Amino acid sequence: MARLLQRPLRLAILAAANFAAMVVLDACWFRPAAGGLASLDTRVTGFTTEDAFQWLTALGPQGREAIIVWHYLTFDLTFPALFSLAVAGFVLTYARRLDRFKSLPRRAQTLCALAVPLPYALADYGQNLLVVRMLAAPVDVSQALAAAASVLVILKFAFCIAALAIVAAAIMAARRTD
Repeated sequence: MARLLQRPLRLAILAAANFAAMVVLDACWFRPAAGGLASLDTRVTGFTTEDAFQWLTALGPQGREAIIVWHYLTFDLTFPALFSLAVAGFVLTYARRLDRFKSLPRRAQTLCALAVPLPYALADYGQNLLVVRMLAAPVDVSQALAAAASVLVILKFAFCIAALAIVAAAIMAARRTD
């Protein structure tokens, strides 16, 4: 694992390409298929049960199937992992320049670095599972299911920002020591 984290820029480039593909698919295929409605997992402030039903209905069966296959089973299956590994790699790279972090055993350094993006990854994958469940069986969408997915969407964005802030802090701290 530590070896994989030694190339954070490569991981970041792969994550960026993956993200770009998701954005293009959303803008050119999914959003038009939903009558211009934003995908549930792009709504930074979450969504209501009514929003979910409106989006699911607008997509129709073919649109829902396409999003499951071309978003959740492909690009959004790999993006959280790539992004998380890139974040952990950057944290590891820059934090190792700091005396206190450098004094930790290598394994502890790796675990600390992996812990930074973990909340983001868990929230993103959890949200993905719940949205796929809604896409697969829209008639079974409950208020509780939509609310849980909505909360995870909000948390995903919050944890993403927090992880990026930690990377920025590690970079700034490392530059001060150079």
